[in-house]
Amino acid sequence: MAICPTCNAADISNEQRICSHCARDYARQLDILRRHMDVLQLVIRREVHFGERGHGGRAAFARLGIDEHAEDVGRDVEYLLVSIARDSGLCPLPWPRLIRSFLINIRQVTAADGAAYYFGEVVRANTRIERLTDRPPRLRRLIGVCPTCESLAYAAKEDSWIVCKGCNALLNVAQLRTDARRKLEGFHTTQTPSGAARYAAKETGIDVTRDDVNNWIRSGRITAPKLENGYREFPILRLLELAERKTDFKQE
Repeated sequence: MAICPTCNAADISNEQRICSHCARDYARQLDILRRHMDVLQLVIRREVHFGERGHGGRAAFARLGIDEHAEDVGRDVEYLLVSIARDSGLCPLPWPRLIRSFLINIRQVTAADGAAYYFGEVVRANTRIERLTDRPPRLRRLIGVCPTCESLAYAAKEDSWIVCKGCNALLNVAQLRTDARRKLEGFHTTQTPSGAARYAAKETGIDVTRDDVNNWIRSGRITAPKLENGYREFPILRLLELAERKTDFKQE
């Protein structure tokens, strides 16, 4: 068994080039790319305009013509898809049919020699298209630091992979969050319950109230020794974990 070159955290079988978890992420990124390309075609033809003006960033009619920059991005993506097809031994087709072919034959795609490389390139292609179509931009929060160049890394709530703006490295969001949280072990923040709620909400993007924090204290889920004037010493890592579990509980 070999280590997955994409996540460096899982073993891969002899016939595959990336692990099963990364293979699922690869398929998800291809599906995201399919949806991005659909929108990009409208941008290329200037049938829609994604701007910050207007009603909440909704699509609006734009002047006729061709957006040459968007067209260049689309052409680069089509070239990438043809390269993946050749690497996977699949027949090159127009991009909509080609992406569907990749999803149907995902085991063949992930078994190709260049699977790890092209997985990263698909993530980068999605990032390029998002810069043209993500209006208004999704809220992105600080999740950690790039291990290669130490640039700050930001991700939206639904992101699983991102590209470092500093060095263009492919970053696993879950792994980056885990590494950042490990560094928080042993660190505390001195807050009132209200302040701790605001702190957790700011760091996680999750709605946390004073009642939530008080409930965690009363139930023993967090140990926060009392200080003077209503302040307590909260362990940061545990506080953020409980905030995220609140969202998990709601989703269930």
